[in-house]
Amino acid sequence: MATEMTTTEETETTKTVTSEDVRALAREDVSGDVTRSVA
Repeated sequence: MATEMTTTEETETTKTVTSEDVRALAREDVSGDVTRSVA
């Protein structure tokens, strides 16, 4: 998934799940391919 991003950042993002992250994930989920590219 996050090949370009650092594994540490991805882990921190997963651990720190805030309401803003949920909204971001929701928007990214709609984008679909964009989510995988950015994430």
